[in-house]
Amino acid sequence: MPYDVPEKIDYHTATKQVTHGNPSVEDNSAGIAIKQQEQSWTLGVANRNVIAIGEKFAIKKKGGAQIPASLVSSPAKGDPLYIATADNTLSKTSGSGKVKFGVITSVPGDNRGTPTGFIRVDLDARDQI
Repeated sequence: MPYDVPEKIDYHTATKQVTHGNPSVEDNSAGIAIKQQEQSWTLGVANRNVIAIGEKFAIKKKGGAQIPASLVSSPAKGDPLYIATADNTLSKTSGSGKVKFGVITSVPGDNRGTPTGFIRVDLDARDQI
């Protein structure tokens, strides 16, 4: 999927560190962080995926996403997800300092081919929670 489709991504400057491909929220725009700036190969792979505070990056806010299941406590299909604006943590409960993230559509072990250790989230479904 192209990342430059209008209305599917927003561009931001990071106010907190986040890893490429993980959930992120900036300016109440929630979705999946997409690193835009190349880093030196000498940093190693793990560090090259880090989006540093002050770095410009994109947030994919529409469509589906696959994220580590470890980011959600006891994930289940149909669970709503909220993201904390302070630290990008995910939760199944709403509250102060959280914005809607999406709805879990698939978990490991179901018949949709979700890999072990990952869940799939429908970012568009946030409008239904």
